[in-house]
Formats: sequence, C-alpha cells, structure tokens
Amino acid sequence: GYIDYVATLSGSGFPYDLSQVYDLQAGANLVSFPSEGSFHIADALPDNVEGHIRYIIGEGQITINNDYYTEISTENNGGWSGSLSKFEGLHGYWVFSDEDISFSYNLNPENGGSAREAAPNQVAKKPEGLDFAQSSKQAFYFVDKSALQEEMVENGDWFVSFCGSVITGSRQYLGRAIDIPVMGYDGHQSTAGYCESGDTPQFKLFKSTTGEMIDLYSDAPAWTSNGIYFLDNVREAQLIPNDFSMLSAYPNPFNPVTSIGFEISAESMVQVSIFNLKGQEVETLVNGVTAPGMYSINWDAGHVASGVYFVHFTASDNGIAPISQIQKVMLIK
Repeated sequence: GYIDYVATLSGSGFPYDLSQVYDLQAGANLVSFPSEGSFHIADALPDNVEGHIRYIIGEGQITINNDYYTEISTENNGGWSGSLSKFEGLHGYWVFSDEDISFSYNLNPENGGSAREAAPNQVAKKPEGLDFAQSSKQAFYFVDKSALQEEMVENGDWFVSFCGSVITGSRQYLGRAIDIPVMGYDGHQSTAGYCESGDTPQFKLFKSTTGEMIDLYSDAPAWTSNGIYFLDNVREAQLIPNDFSMLSAYPNPFNPVTSIGFEISAESMVQVSIFNLKGQEVETLVNGVTAPGMYSINWDAGHVASGVYFVHFTASDNGIAPISQIQKVMLIK
C-alpha cells in the first residue's frame, strides 16, 4: 500500500562575511561584493586601497579613478568619473589594480567603517530602439564635455554606439563627461553582430526632442574587451568633399589669429605649415594622417613679427597624386 508521510526540509545559508579579504593581482580581477544594499564606491574602498584602483567595470557601467586619467574634466566629479557610482550586493565587478594588494571592503559602521548606503541611481527610460543586450565582453568610450560642440548636443540626448548597423550601447548625456558602452560578441546569440577585437565602432547622437539620429565623426580606437578609450573632437559627420583644397584664410590681413580651412576627399597624410619670406618654416599646424572631411584650424601669430607669410598645404597618400597649394597671408600688428 501507500505510506503517507510529511517531509520537512530545513537549513540555512552562509552568512555574509563583511570582513572577507580580497587578494588582487596587478591588472584585471573579478571581485564579488559581500554585502546587501548599495554603497558608494569611494566610501566602500579603504583609503589606502582606493589610490591603487585604476577603474572598475560593472554591467554596462564603468568608473575611472580621476588620479589616473586627466582626459576627463574632474569638475564636480570628485575622485571618480563614470556611470558606475555604487557597489551593489549580489553583483560582481572587474577591478583593475596597479599592483598586488589585499583589502576588505569598508562596510561595517560599528567597526569604524564609513560607508553609507547609496541612493538608487536615476535611470532614464531609453527611447524605443536604443536597447541593447548586456554582453560579458564590453568596452567603454569616454567623451568629455570639452570634446563636444555645444550647439550639437543638449541635456537628455543619447549617444549611441554601433558596430556596422547593430546598436551595441547607449548612454544619456547629462551635461558632463559620459562613458558610452560598446558591447562585444561573446558567443551568445543575443550578441551576434556586436564588436569583435579589431573592429572600430561608430557613434551617433539621438536627439530626444526630435527623434533624429545624427551621424558623428570621431577618431575611435579599435575595440577590445574591457578596453577604455577617450574620444576627442566628437562632431557631426559632414559630407565628404569631392576634392583636395585649401580655403581662403579669414581674416586676412589679421592680428594675431587667422583661421585656415582645408578639405580632403580621402584619408591622406596632411601637412599645413607656415613659412616666412625667406622660405624658413615658422610653424607646423597639421602633420599627420587625416580622415576625409572639412577642417578649420587657427594660427596664432602673436609670437612672430608683422609681415607676409605663406601657408603651405600638402596632401599625399597611396593611390593619389600629391597635392600642394600655397596661400599668402599678412600679419599686421
């Protein structure tokens, strides 16, 4: 026959070990967070350890130590910059250290700890179409406020990353430096088409007020997993010129600054130099490989004497005949 019985299952889990010691090696370390709740990063890290941490990566978020990275303005940011502001229980983090260190989180107020529970982050609702799948492989491209054209971006707009035609990340602009996530392909179907090592991501700006998606140009480094990069001179992509040419300097005559424009229709080695009447080179304004587009650079001639000078523009690359143009400008002090 049947035997009726009642089974009772009981047990308990392991308690949190708030004093757990973490041994970090120089470089990347995958570290857990041993406490319930949320704690500000600067409070949870002991003072003697904080200075050795270069940056910390969470899921789609990062924070960098401002002592290491001067590319980002630290105004109102304190010691850390980025979208990651707190540690949370039941989460893991990549912690990048500059040397081998051991530490315990500063979590226990009754034992002298100073960590305080962090308020939840204000997470803006993403516009439709800007969602992306979290990948175990990710990189971050920082854009400082100083690298943006003020008339181009407004608070509330979104920077969006792409690999090819696939959205790989998005971050809302709130008037300060931001980190744009760029997810990578980690073998999972949900990340198919995401960046792989050596790919170069592209970036666009989503205007919240109009829904317009604007193509951006920046000289972005190639993607690698857990990489952090800094973008300079992010601007709206312009139509590619049909030819190579130097534009008329303005103003001319000038005192002491004039703007010199040029256009290039293909990536090439560009040099823009200033010569005096004796044929002596006074200054080189541009000397390097330059992407196609329209450019304008200023020459501040405050350190040279009044007189006539010549702007020499050259462009050369494999497959194109060298271009050379000269323009006369006059400095009047």
